[in-house]
Amino acid sequence: MLLAGGVHLVVWGTVDSQVDGPVDITLGIPSDTLKRFGLDVPADHVLPISIGGTSDAYRVDWTRFNFRINSLERKTLFLSLCATEPLH
Repeated sequence: MLLAGGVHLVVWGTVDSQVDGPVDITLGIPSDTLKRFGLDVPADHVLPISIGGTSDAYRVDWTRFNFRINSLERKTLFLSLCATEPLH
């Protein structure tokens, strides 16, 4: 799925269309979109956001997403510092 402004997203999983049916999907942010926000990731990387629960009361696992995005930000910062500061 390509959204306005070139934001690329992928989605996979299952959703039961019955009232209060189970939801188990993943919204993924691929590397081309992550790189647009300055994150250094491999070309085949997808940052997953887990969504579960039911169709009437779904939940997004923001805790795991925040951990992953913070890890990527720290890695990007570390690599940029290593590239600019010589190690002695």
